[in-house]
Amino acid sequence: VTFDGGGGAVARARYVRTEAYLRDRRGLPEGSAGAERNVGARALWWANKLFALSDGCKPYMVDPLSLGTQKKSELGGLLRNPEDGFDAWARPDAEAGRLSQAFLEPGLPFIGGAAVAVRDFDDG
Repeated sequence: VTFDGGGGAVARARYVRTEAYLRDRRGLPEGSAGAERNVGARALWWANKLFALSDGCKPYMVDPLSLGTQKKSELGGLLRNPEDGFDAWARPDAEAGRLSQAFLEPGLPFIGGAAVAVRDFDDG
């Protein structure tokens, strides 16, 4: 959203070019049902970067001016493992300089299965 100073505003939107989006675009004709499917659920400004978040996927970095997709982010190496997902509802804490995310941690079946855990990411 850009504010013009006279009380007006201009909003821009663009699809995040995720791997699933690009795969769908290659396989479906222009304008087909499902061709525009995108997994981006939420935009997040954190650590002076713009991220597109989606449940279960690593975040994508997005250029804040052009809204062009830059790359899939591992948050500075914190999400190195392929199974490290993320969720669309991570919460930034600007005062503490961190991002908090709740997730399900697989547990041993004989002690009750999965448990809810919280990860904190520093913005430095």
